[in-house]
Amino acid sequence: WPPVFVLPVACVLGVLGGTHRSAARQAEQQPGSGESVSRRRMEGKAFHETGRKRVLSRRAGGALCCVGVASLVVGAMAIAATNMVLRETVKEVVRIRTQEELEDRVNKADEDYDVYVWNITNLAEVMESGAKPRLEEIKFPLKDKEINFDRRFLSDHEEFEYKSWWTYLAKDEETARRMNESTIVQVNPVYLGAIAEYGQSEEDLFVNLAYLALDAVVQILEGTVDVLKPLYVDSFEATFGYEPDVESTEYVQFATGTNLTSWDQVVAAQWGQGTLTQSFFGLDSVLPVVGVDTVLVAPELFGAYGETMAVEDAVQFLRTFTQPNSFYELSVEEQLAYPGVTASNLGTILSYYYSYITETMFLKGYVVGYYRVEGTETSDPRGETSLYLVDGLGRQLAPDLDLLAEAAPFVLAAATSLRDPG
Repeated sequence: WPPVFVLPVACVLGVLGGTHRSAARQAEQQPGSGESVSRRRMEGKAFHETGRKRVLSRRAGGALCCVGVASLVVGAMAIAATNMVLRETVKEVVRIRTQEELEDRVNKADEDYDVYVWNITNLAEVMESGAKPRLEEIKFPLKDKEINFDRRFLSDHEEFEYKSWWTYLAKDEETARRMNESTIVQVNPVYLGAIAEYGQSEEDLFVNLAYLALDAVVQILEGTVDVLKPLYVDSFEATFGYEPDVESTEYVQFATGTNLTSWDQVVAAQWGQGTLTQSFFGLDSVLPVVGVDTVLVAPELFGAYGETMAVEDAVQFLRTFTQPNSFYELSVEEQLAYPGVTASNLGTILSYYYSYITETMFLKGYVVGYYRVEGTETSDPRGETSLYLVDGLGRQLAPDLDLLAEAAPFVLAAATSLRDPG
């Protein structure tokens, strides 16, 4: 800061010196008020003394100007030097030399954070007779810890940028042991809220969500088609000598090797016959190739059940059943009037539409978050023996807990660890 104050002082000195020097020069060049040059010359000694004072006054003004300019230069140099010293000092203070220093400097101090969990102690009675849940409160003393990363100075070195996330850790070893050994049973309020919104039971929920689940199936298949669409553009151009319209019937048939006339038909053919994946990969379903974590089971009718449906019937079925409908409430005769529904496949359609894609594909895959044993996509497309839950540490749940979750999806029984913030 001292060099900063030099600048205004230097400016004042310079201005005063310049003003003083200018005034002296003007007084020397011009006669005083009411005075003649001849008279001043006659008074030689007085004139000599006055001229001397003016010369001294000009010199004093010049000296003040020089001091002011010098002060400006010194002040500017001092500010630059001070900034350099300040920056080096700050660098030395904040420089991190070891991993321990990194943790101590960047990560904020831990804060106590107690978590209270409600545990259902009479699960068997709730499931068997619909008894009211008995709840006990369990306290876990945790630490709320902030972790910072991707730290860097911005270009002007005046701002520091970083990202951060928070996690919760056991406060001590005893708490960690209790957390890892505890089994917590809780009601899933999100799922119960969905039941309350879409009906008064799980059956109502599945019936009322069926069209949304089928719409999700169509989106999965359309996404797969969109990835495969451009694969044969270069080949088409090389064959016919012009760039294709990928939506044209000509290109659809060239790319798929079929007589299908539109990509909507390709989607329907994949759903009802597995046409696309058989042509490209020799597979009945998109399940092994979609690469989406939430797609845990084969979404197609053919891929899941091996049930086939003609392309035009499949097109009409998907258009009809991705909209709200009352199919479930109709008589068998009325149901058989729907496109693609026959006496031989009605049971499969009901199972697929109201149970499989709602409970297994949507609930387990998108809501609860089941996992699939790797490599079982083709051997167990419906996930009848290959889906499982994990605890907070990523460990597969014991079979009895897995079966419990299968029996009552709205109750999540898990050997949990609160170490995982997710």
